[in-house]
Amino acid sequence: MDFKTCRGCGETKPATAEFFPLRKDSPDGLRARCKVCHRATKRDWDQRNIERVRERGRINMAKYRAADPEKYRAAWREHYHSDEVFRRYDIARRMANANKDPDAKRAANRDWWARHRDDMAQLRRKRWAEDPERHREYGRRRRARKMAAPGSHTADDIKTQYKRQHGRCYWCGESVGGGYHADHVVPLSRGGSDDIGNIVIACPSCNLKKNTKMPHEFADRIC
Repeated sequence: MDFKTCRGCGETKPATAEFFPLRKDSPDGLRARCKVCHRATKRDWDQRNIERVRERGRINMAKYRAADPEKYRAAWREHYHSDEVFRRYDIARRMANANKDPDAKRAANRDWWARHRDDMAQLRRKRWAEDPERHREYGRRRRARKMAAPGSHTADDIKTQYKRQHGRCYWCGESVGGGYHADHVVPLSRGGSDDIGNIVIACPSCNLKKNTKMPHEFADRIC
């Protein structure tokens, strides 16, 4: 096995692609610095030339998007929904841009939704089919925000509550199957919390009849 001395750290390592980055115009096909030193040098160069790196990234991304728009969108969606850190960063970045020019941001959003309305509708239908309870959670969370209700819950909390009630309606005791409702015992409109402690599984009939009634107001109407 051939060995090679790194020009950066001075260590002698096997002259293979495992230890040295590849380089086509080099006599042995390898770079003069080992991978550790090469990464450190590249990281330092990127930090000193951050604007050039960002511009190069934007150009490459634009080429990739223009070459295959559908593949680009699919890759973006997969990365966005699989990487929590990236998702938080992207949301923070978009909020910062919106604060700079709210009117331009709203106009850009309207234009984007007009161009992708059908795609987003198809995506929503797909996600609903995959996990209906999580989409019901989004709707309840939105209602709670509009009413400034305290507390919160997750789709997993609802599934746990369903098991705790053995799939039966909290009010009438009938089996609810998959078409159940998550009912706020104390309605949000009457100061109830959106915490799981205020939520029970109910059949659609009982939930719709109860509506915004308090438990004691609904007790004599249970059928």
